[in-house]
Amino acid sequence: MPPCLHTVGESSSPAAWWTLSTRAVGALVTMLAPVLAWASPVTAPEGVGPLPDLQGGAKTGALVTKGYIDKYRSIIPPELAELVDRNEFAFEAVLRPKGSDLLGDALIASSTRYAVDERGVLTPSPVSASGLFFTIPQNDGEYLEPKTFGWRLLWNTTVAQWQLKSLTATTSLITFSGGSNEGKRADFAISRIYPPALGQSPGTLKPMFREKISALTPQPLLGLTWLTLRFLGAAHDYLWAASPINGQVRQMTGSNRADSMFTGAFSPDDLFVWSGKVEGVEPSSVTLVKMLIPVVEGNATAQGTNNDLCGATDFSKSSPIDLNITTQRFADLPGWVPTNVRMTLRSLWRIEMMTRDPFSLDARQTLYVDADTMLPVYRVVWEQDGRMRKFVMGIVGRVPTRDGNGPGWRGQITIMPGAATRSVLTLQRLETCSQLMQGKHIIDFDPSSIGSKSAKPKATPTPEVEGEAEQIDE
Repeated sequence: MPPCLHTVGESSSPAAWWTLSTRAVGALVTMLAPVLAWASPVTAPEGVGPLPDLQGGAKTGALVTKGYIDKYRSIIPPELAELVDRNEFAFEAVLRPKGSDLLGDALIASSTRYAVDERGVLTPSPVSASGLFFTIPQNDGEYLEPKTFGWRLLWNTTVAQWQLKSLTATTSLITFSGGSNEGKRADFAISRIYPPALGQSPGTLKPMFREKISALTPQPLLGLTWLTLRFLGAAHDYLWAASPINGQVRQMTGSNRADSMFTGAFSPDDLFVWSGKVEGVEPSSVTLVKMLIPVVEGNATAQGTNNDLCGATDFSKSSPIDLNITTQRFADLPGWVPTNVRMTLRSLWRIEMMTRDPFSLDARQTLYVDADTMLPVYRVVWEQDGRMRKFVMGIVGRVPTRDGNGPGWRGQITIMPGAATRSVLTLQRLETCSQLMQGKHIIDFDPSSIGSKSAKPKATPTPEVEGEAEQIDE
């Protein structure tokens, strides 16, 4: 069946960095779903292009700048086209990138035993993920109504990190503010563990994952930490922040995950392009479209560690994402523009969704998910008054893990038009483990373990579900 364009529901979009490999579990899956129909190369719509095929003999792609955007406007998000129109962005367009295996593998579903209820809750509650939760329909008769179908797609995007059980990523965030061509850099570590999948979920408070974001450089930011506990179901996220100035720990609401950090455009919910809570949004429409997505080529190699259950990859040396501020490839463009990233044609699911949290800054969102890999690649966010708040563009590449290689999140660009702020987040190093990393403990992902020793929170509070609290002791 050739790639096709199919709409589910009505799109409400105005005119207008992190998932990792999910291929590694393929050998472990016992109930294989059919390969997705759009796994074959995507054909370009009529009148679009040129789109050189780097796997078909072409040596380079077509450079798309302000004067040549009209031929590509229909296959990129309107927000990206606007940047090109303003001479703030340029890209190299190709039909397919050089690496034949860069994005070539379709995902599979491990079973059909899961469902979503009327609020998007995944049932039954899984302990771990060993493949996609849902098989994506392949013919018109199997399509679901938009809300249920949207939730299924969103749950599929969560699998990539979940199956890794334990990961630590060292990342670099360079922020350009107020139209300045000089960026300010901050390095930080993202550590996420899935305690139930690790078989280590002590007490009765059992989050789906615990996530800690810690500043590494510059020195004044050392000690700045965000800690999130996310639960399955309707329970809200728990969020704490530790100050680098006085070491005090402050508990915040789950809504604050949409707030910017490091005085830039990036927020915790922007991780992997979208790292929000599935049950916290309500999809309104799903559309299958053809669009160009950013990919970075080059192969990094996973290095062994002193633990056979762990693997680490250094991307900063073997296949980094280069910016114009360093390479100066585009003399007239801003320094934040990536210069070794190509845009390749793919089939994407466009999901329109509203937040259920009245306090979240991300009131309405459009998420674009690669139909083959289930990686989120674009996200547009609007405020309550309808103004665009931010535009997130993910960069996909080959990501080695302890179990193999597959397409994964390599970085992202977050743009806040109102503040004239652009933040570029790139993956420098990745370590994945099927157990807790050496030297790490569950207690390291507790609010009592962040901030200074003289300013500890009293205790982990109770998860709040729909305004009601049930006392739970950890």
